[in-house]
Amino acid sequence: MSHLPRIEGSAAWALLSPEQQADIGAIAIELVAAWACDDQLNEAAQSGDGLAHEITDLSEAYARAAGFCDAEMISALQDAVVDALPREIFFEGAVARIPSRLGPICRCCGCSASDACWGGCNWTEDDLCSSCAGSRHVFVSADRRGVISIAESVPGEDIVVIDGPENLLTTIVGSAARHGYAGMLLVPGIPEAESDAAALDALVVFQCRLRAALTSRLQTEAAP
Repeated sequence: MSHLPRIEGSAAWALLSPEQQADIGAIAIELVAAWACDDQLNEAAQSGDGLAHEITDLSEAYARAAGFCDAEMISALQDAVVDALPREIFFEGAVARIPSRLGPICRCCGCSASDACWGGCNWTEDDLCSSCAGSRHVFVSADRRGVISIAESVPGEDIVVIDGPENLLTTIVGSAARHGYAGMLLVPGIPEAESDAAALDALVVFQCRLRAALTSRLQTEAAP
């Protein structure tokens, strides 16, 4: 999919009547308050200080209501917004729109400012990151310790796991691999494997996962 449908919240807000804006705004504020209640309950459950006793002093009724209110407010907010706006505000055809507040999104890999490509990237176009702008064909390989390399050639005695476009594989591997120190990527299961057979099994599982993810991404990009 080359076009990512977006929703402009401010434009949608302008379509609401003052009464609808007041209702939705009030629910949104109470939803944030509900999340504060939920956070406080979680803190009290883990805390050894006076917070747990203070919550207890407010009675079990408080704990019950505070634990339920976030789900209730989410439902109320969703109902109020959906009832007030037409479906096409939230969907382009059958596809739900991505919030504009996420900022620019790469049309190829889906990265954003808060979720950059592994190794970092920048914008070459409004919706195209540098990792995708000039994609190379690379090999993903791993050594006996499970340390992963992504390069145009295979280092030393590494075993090739998969090869393909750099822009897709860096994202896929970054999501599937275990992250070690100093940006090191590891094949899950190999560092703790107690035998060569166990390490090989972990490598095969990782390879199958990468192949499935790459196939899915290539099919998605090929779709109109």
